[in-house]
Amino acid sequence: MKHWNAPKHDRGFTLTEILVTTVILGIVAAISVPNLLGLINQARVTDGVATIEGAIKEAQRQATRLSKTCIIEFGTTTVTNYGRVEQRAFVTRAASVPGVADYSDCLLNDRILPTEVTAVISDTAFPNASAPSPSLTITFSSKGNTTNNDIIKVYHPDISNEKCLVLSGIFGDITTGFHQDTDGNPNTIENCNTN
Repeated sequence: MKHWNAPKHDRGFTLTEILVTTVILGIVAAISVPNLLGLINQARVTDGVATIEGAIKEAQRQATRLSKTCIIEFGTTTVTNYGRVEQRAFVTRAASVPGVADYSDCLLNDRILPTEVTAVISDTAFPNASAPSPSLTITFSSKGNTTNNDIIKVYHPDISNEKCLVLSGIFGDITTGFHQDTDGNPNTIENCNTN
């Protein structure tokens, strides 16, 4: 015997339902992807600042611990990243001079900044194919003191939020803040707001 009032079971989605869902997902993706990329690039800048600050503090500690002069250098290096060759900024210990100075213990390992992150020190940008590598140094005495008074700007070309580090004073105090770009040139340093 047939039941005429038996419930009908759905066998799928209609074409209209699929199209509406696809359009909604496309709109959500178009809105969220740029924000997600901005967050990723901002995290790269934050990581770059932490990398540079860590290298400076480590060199200062090593100079005090070993009671010797420590020099670190900033430069540009070539890195292969997932089969792609990139120019990246890096921090390394100064090259040792046989019989004169040994800087081998100043940094335990080289520090390479994240992809597409640029560091600007004394109006020299790293990575920079035309800049000698390495080309800028920070020196710490055996007591951890420094005569360097530098502002180091760290930025990503796709975001406007630039960060900076200020190395100042005889004790090599490091403060971090946000860089205020007034001239629109990414390779110059104007002012670091550390408040």
